[in-house]
Amino acid sequence: MSKFNGKNGLESTIQLAIERAKYKVEAFPQRNGIGPVQVTDFTFAEYVNYGRIDANMESVYLDTSNLSTITVPNSETSIALLSFVATAFKDLVKDFENAATLGVIPSNDEFLSKILPTRGYTDVLLSYEEYLNDHIDSYVTTYIIEENRTEHILSFHDFVNNFLIYMKHRREMPIITLTSWQRSRFSSVFHSGLAVSVADLPFGDDSYKQQFISNIAFNYFKKVCMKRGFAISHNSPWVIVADLKSPQMIKYYAKDNYINQPQQVFNLFYKKAYIDDIRLLKLHLMRNYNDFADSFEFEKITRFCKNNKLQSMFKKRSTMNLEQIDKKYPFSYWLKRYAKIRNMEENHLFTDKVLDKKIKYALNYKKSVDILGSLNYINEEFRITYKDKYGGLNSIIEKQNEQKKFKNK
Repeated sequence: MSKFNGKNGLESTIQLAIERAKYKVEAFPQRNGIGPVQVTDFTFAEYVNYGRIDANMESVYLDTSNLSTITVPNSETSIALLSFVATAFKDLVKDFENAATLGVIPSNDEFLSKILPTRGYTDVLLSYEEYLNDHIDSYVTTYIIEENRTEHILSFHDFVNNFLIYMKHRREMPIITLTSWQRSRFSSVFHSGLAVSVADLPFGDDSYKQQFISNIAFNYFKKVCMKRGFAISHNSPWVIVADLKSPQMIKYYAKDNYINQPQQVFNLFYKKAYIDDIRLLKLHLMRNYNDFADSFEFEKITRFCKNNKLQSMFKKRSTMNLEQIDKKYPFSYWLKRYAKIRNMEENHLFTDKVLDKKIKYALNYKKSVDILGSLNYINEEFRITYKDKYGGLNSIIEKQNEQKKFKNK
């Protein structure tokens, strides 16, 4: 096996790219560099968002009432996993305990004699809240305060509309809603409840990966992972993820739930992110506006009068609670802004004219159906475009077909 020297922090970006490519191709030489069947590259295509988008490319997040806790032996810590994944993992742990007892594997190995979980489910909403609050805090600090725009932010309405202006003019394409956050690099497979790490090793250093896959018990590790329905992460071999398509994992979630398809897992155990997008956005904007209003309670406004004399007055900013916001700003107010945010997140997929028509249709749809139906319509207009985007399944298939045509010429 080659020596893998890739490590975050290498001075040469070219050398780092070469080292990363060497690991990607040579770490698991079976199957033309893709790796053995037990190994999955979670940086490829739709696997990038594994466990956070369903089979229909709908952003989802785990209903935490379906979590089970696993206590780490000889420790006060514990991790959480989706209930049937926890059961499968406990069986995997027992397999290793038996193998070590029988001498099938060494009994004194640091990582693979006794499987100890070091990381499981990470709270989605907490991570998203931290991310969104950072963005709103930056908006308040850099856009409102440092650029002396406080006199333009006298109400909650001003705060919301200027936030959209701020996000629209950022260099990077903004990610604001939970729906888009789940499809972004900021979310990880650990937010799915399907992944568990069995070693506390740095992801950015390929030498640790080499050490792990060179372990004398690693082949047994691969066999047991397959037996219990887990896939090994190609880029982090100490991370294993429930393979929802695996016949072995299907047995675990079919046993008590009478389901046998991955999409049924998402339907039963997860929530659709778009349903909560507006609620979460409204809540965090309210909290941050109230913090701003408390810190800058009064604003001195100076204007020229008709007699060309300066006149000053003080405007008071009033905090608002959710009841007041819902009364003053109805669903139509939020849907318009939500649609514009989603369009920004998708790099202005629709022109303003087309988007306005879709918003109008969604609001009319609400009158004949309900709020959820109206929200679903807006979400669908964006969701149906995902497979054709760069990196989506259709774009990858199209690229492969083009390569075949080129080779056949």
